[in-house]
Amino acid sequence: MITLDIASAEVSDCTGDERQEEHAFVARLQSGDVRALEQLFETYVPRLYRFVWRSMGGDILDVEDVLQETMVAALRTLHRFRGECGLYTWLCAIARHKVQDHIRRQQRSRRRISPDTLDELSEMPGSSPPVEGQVGQRQALEQALQGLPVDYRTVLVGKYIDGFTVSELAQIMARSEKSVESLLTRARVALRERLAHTVLE
Repeated sequence: MITLDIASAEVSDCTGDERQEEHAFVARLQSGDVRALEQLFETYVPRLYRFVWRSMGGDILDVEDVLQETMVAALRTLHRFRGECGLYTWLCAIARHKVQDHIRRQQRSRRRISPDTLDELSEMPGSSPPVEGQVGQRQALEQALQGLPVDYRTVLVGKYIDGFTVSELAQIMARSEKSVESLLTRARVALRERLAHTVLE
């Protein structure tokens, strides 16, 4: 994995003039300059894409998701940038955190769930048909859960197995609490539908 030390090395050779230009550029971004925003994406997104790709490997869609999360977070927190490091280093620091978050979400959602935790998930509000813990029913629940999109698995496992609050899930998934609540509703409906379909089969 590429470390921040390596990322720092890419900007450590900036001259004083270049550093002043970068500070002026950031000031334009902070003021809402549209052309500066376009320049930010043109200049830094290709480099960040390579950084994230090397850090993650894997599916191109995952890399694009992390890159999007990185840029959204950077724009939201741009007012905190103080120029103590280069802009690219700062962006890489955000990207690294987003990569780590993404990997943790994947590990949590892809892990094999034990029978006890499957029983717990099956008791979530509105679960239908009921799952009582028998081997065949557990397998049906696990199969249905694994067939859901990653975000659905993440939010269901996080809420009903790991015991995260909506607020905690919002931080983990880089979403608003309202978005997480909506996602939970859709995920529960999708799981019930897959369970019903599995039973019919």
